[in-house]
Amino acid sequence: QHPKRGMVSPNEFIAIAEESVLIHSIGKWVIQETCRFARQLADSCTNAPKVSMNISSSQFLRGDVEKHLTSELTALKLNGSALIDEITESILLLEEQKIYQQLESIVSMGIDIAVDDFGTGYSSMTYLKQLPVNEIKIDRSFIMDMLEDESDAVIVRTTIGLAHNLGMKVVAEGVESKEVAQLLKILGCDEAQGYYLGRPMEVDDFIEYRDKNKSFLDLN
Repeated sequence: QHPKRGMVSPNEFIAIAEESVLIHSIGKWVIQETCRFARQLADSCTNAPKVSMNISSSQFLRGDVEKHLTSELTALKLNGSALIDEITESILLLEEQKIYQQLESIVSMGIDIAVDDFGTGYSSMTYLKQLPVNEIKIDRSFIMDMLEDESDAVIVRTTIGLAHNLGMKVVAEGVESKEVAQLLKILGCDEAQGYYLGRPMEVDDFIEYRDKNKSFLDLN
């Protein structure tokens, strides 16, 4: 929230932060807040949902992701299985062995790894069998027009089949209508996120919302 420019989108400030050292302090804060939220959910809900966080490629290159995660999990007495670490496909173009070792360490802590915005970045499928990926998140650009664009529908259907055959879960991003949600259910998609399900909300509001919409939130 800028005093003169108003609300600044992450699409603007994240790119700038990644060009400076600011991304590291932001990333550390994100890990802290995510773990704190997961702890609150665990204390407030039975069968609490996992909480996702986006971690910058700059943080992986710096090599301190595991240290920050370990510190927060220990301090909060939180199980790593409460978390999902979302990475982008572009991260896989970086120092492959260094990234792989860190992801393996994170998985050993019980944390799931998800590939965010799938289909928009690195085109090789090799990393899906080499890296410890638990789920794929299909980018919203393929989801939003899949009712009108048969090509998008084919891509979504094929991605779901590929992921399931590799033992991975599939999440659809950008679901904004009942019709799209119903089609995704028919195609076998496991989970969805988007304004049709709910807009960003405070923690207490989310807990109340989830308690009232448990069956609604499950595509299956």
